[in-house]
Amino acid sequence: MQNRAHEWNSELVNIGEHGHINASSNLNEWDEGYSLLRNFVRDLGLGES
Repeated sequence: MQNRAHEWNSELVNIGEHGHINASSNLNEWDEGYSLLRNFVRDLGLGES
């Protein structure tokens, strides 16, 4: 996976035991996820963080 992220000029983020990020993950109000999303949007130049 790290190789693929490098090929895409992306960052691989391992969220540990949560596995896939979906409704079944029971993440609820996941502050770290919101932070990752804000940074992603900022890096794309689509909004402010």
